[in-house]
Amino acid sequence: MSQENPFLIIKIRTLILWFLLSILIIFVLSTIVGIIWGVTSLFGNPDSQPLNLEVSQLLSNILLNLWLYGVIAGWCFFQMRRSRLQMKPLIGSFRGTREQWRLLFLVFPTLLFSIGSGQLLFYMLALIAPDSVKNILQNSNLFLHSSEGFYAFAYNFINAVVLIIVAPIIEEFLFRGIIFQRFAARWQIGTGIILSSLLFGILHLNPIGLSVFGAIAALLYLRTNTLIVPILFHAINNLIVAIISWATINSANTPPTVTEMQNTQTLITGLLFIVVSAPILIWYIQKNWVRKEDLLPYNNNLKLPALSPESSEDVQA
Repeated sequence: MSQENPFLIIKIRTLILWFLLSILIIFVLSTIVGIIWGVTSLFGNPDSQPLNLEVSQLLSNILLNLWLYGVIAGWCFFQMRRSRLQMKPLIGSFRGTREQWRLLFLVFPTLLFSIGSGQLLFYMLALIAPDSVKNILQNSNLFLHSSEGFYAFAYNFINAVVLIIVAPIIEEFLFRGIIFQRFAARWQIGTGIILSSLLFGILHLNPIGLSVFGAIAALLYLRTNTLIVPILFHAINNLIVAIISWATINSANTPPTVTEMQNTQTLITGLLFIVVSAPILIWYIQKNWVRKEDLLPYNNNLKLPALSPESSEDVQA
């Protein structure tokens, strides 16, 4: 059976091992570089200048993104080769029909719901653990103020490319293309949507809002049979977030404080966003939820029948 269904060969838990191994490799390399730098500083030119702090921060940002998305992309490629998962039926055919483009308008209520649930989460955390919220707020800026010159431009450009292009493509390949269909092959399509969406929301530190985002993206994939639609959906969402973040950091307004997050206005705003957006999302989920005749997008694009695991060996995660 596993020879017929490539998703039963894929082992999701190995992604954790890839990250642990990559951290070990980085630690070894950084130790070697540190030793070389120390020896060079000790016996080299004492008048030489250390690396500019801004340059090192920019380089750290680049290396962090290369590590994160590089490990994910490498793991996806390895699993696809190992399981003989085909790229074309995984992606599907994007025809650019009016209906496909119209579905992308779901990004607005989905984003509104994510912001609202995020507001409620921050409100509760600000009451329970204000110091943690303070640290999050201090390190939550995606962009730098444009007054910082070329360094800010380079930093903002890299973050924008990662946020709007790299993250949507790689994360949709991982969560909707592989994890959702792997879980669905092990259990059922509905279970695959729920579990993959919960994992997406938890890893993005917004368990409610981004779990709903993941469920909508999975349903878009299921109904259109093309991964391009959730990728565009994800990219538009991140584009709006990037615009809001850039406008906020460059405005005259100061960043929110813990005291402001504890204000009842935060609670009211979050509830209002949820009340406005939730009915639309509930309607779409109910209308498009899994039916008995549904196939996984990959199977549907290959015109294969639904497959179920038959042995305990096949269903190992």
